[in-house]
Amino acid sequence: MLDFKAVLKRLEDSVKFQTYLKKNPDAYLTNAIYLEEWQVNYFSPKTELITIFKVDKKITSKTVAEKRKFPKLNTNLKIDLKEALKILKKQISKFYSSETFTKTIIILQQSQEPEWNITQLSSSIKILNIKISAISGKITYESYDKLIDMK
Repeated sequence: MLDFKAVLKRLEDSVKFQTYLKKNPDAYLTNAIYLEEWQVNYFSPKTELITIFKVDKKITSKTVAEKRKFPKLNTNLKIDLKEALKILKKQISKFYSSETFTKTIIILQQSQEPEWNITQLSSSIKILNIKISAISGKITYESYDKLIDMK
């Protein structure tokens, strides 16, 4: 898996993105999602459209309407994805070592500051969600709940 900054550079250097930016000069990066491939999202306040760039072997895009504003993502990250995953792994070994996690979803989003929002699905159908500051590396949120509450 490529690190976010490498993915962003690859996207920004692409002809597809340069063409998009010429047509949408007001657009800004709002978040990025990793689930088997990177999806980098740009929002245009003028058109109220979000453009989703999938960055894999090739770069593809699609545009969807959004009726809400998105915060601009601060990309001056001090904690990269590799470091965030180390923090996650340390937390898992401390508190969840008896669990086996099968799927990981990673979101880089803007809250008070940029944060890594990492969700892991366990084999026991529980979800671990940890948010890590991309500035300080501190865990700002953590939950561990059943996916479905069987009653």
